[in-house]
Amino acid sequence: MRYHEHIRNYILKIIRFYATLGKKTYYNNGIFYESGEKIFSRLERAAFNECYDNRQIINSRYGMWAADLRAILEGAVAALENRDCDKAQADLYLAINALGAYIDIQAAFDSLPGGMQLEDPDQIISAYPNQT
Repeated sequence: MRYHEHIRNYILKIIRFYATLGKKTYYNNGIFYESGEKIFSRLERAAFNECYDNRQIINSRYGMWAADLRAILEGAVAALENRDCDKAQADLYLAINALGAYIDIQAAFDSLPGGMQLEDPDQIISAYPNQT
């Protein structure tokens, strides 16, 4: 079995597992997680590894970032269960902003030659509120 077929089979199993959980529950195996406070620094490290074509560690860097994001969302769920709406809202805002940063970073990479070039990074950044 070729490498890509082997990975493809893992990907399919992983997606099927998480898809069966749907919207009713979640699962966290705890890999990569250290602290939700590192959400933006981990994203920065992953993006810089992608920027400089350091493919050996890019996937684990994004995995670490995603583990932090999941932990933040789990914190929001726990806060909701405890009726702490302020904490839940703060955690959800942090998760939304982390995803927004990821989306904008990927758009910047996409704008490079050879990418789909759907968005201009200068336009993305100039649209941010309070930017000069």
